[in-house]
Amino acid sequence: MSLELAIKENTEVMRQLIAAMTGAGNTSQKTFVADTKPEPKAETKPAKNKAEKVAETPVPADINSLNLEQLVHLAVLFPDVTEPDSGHIAKVDATINATGDKRNRQADALDSALAGVSELKGLSNAVILDLCAEMVAHWDDIPGISERREFAVSLLSEGKTQSDDEAEAEAEAGQDPKVLFAQAEQLILQLAKGGYRNEAVGILNTFGAKKLGQVPEDKLAEVVALAEKTLAGE
Repeated sequence: MSLELAIKENTEVMRQLIAAMTGAGNTSQKTFVADTKPEPKAETKPAKNKAEKVAETPVPADINSLNLEQLVHLAVLFPDVTEPDSGHIAKVDATINATGDKRNRQADALDSALAGVSELKGLSNAVILDLCAEMVAHWDDIPGISERREFAVSLLSEGKTQSDDEAEAEAEAGQDPKVLFAQAEQLILQLAKGGYRNEAVGILNTFGAKKLGQVPEDKLAEVVALAEKTLAGE
């Protein structure tokens, strides 16, 4: 064999060896994959919204925190309720803040009547609520503000006696110009607040006055009577 032929054969062998080594290297770099079936991807269900709105449950109301107007409206709107909750008070406040035809005239009339009853001072709200409920139950029998006040006093004084001097003093107090003016002022303001401003102005005009201070003292009782009738829807 010639030297030239031997060199050619050796060169060919080297090429084959290099090619074999290169192929082995590439094979070793491949990542081994187990012969297992792919598992299907679990479907993720959206979590339920835990912040869903939940209906508010009424909570007991503190009856001792209510004022006279709220107690009156509570008795008129819910005469059988003795332990009000937040739902009752919400309805009461909405009615108090209403105007015009949306107001409750019976509640307004009862509130006006009890506002002049001094015997309510010092009584618990539970007793006042019972009194209001009793007056609502006998509403048809007490058509005027005077009758309502007398009825309230009679209920509060039940079982008590009153001397002639005390009775006379009460009667005189009822005709006191200052007392009558305060009552008339409250009623006129209540009419205006309740959406009956024109009616309030009309009552004052009846006595040739533009404001209550211009009404003669001997006419204040008439102002009170007219305002009460208007509030009662008469």
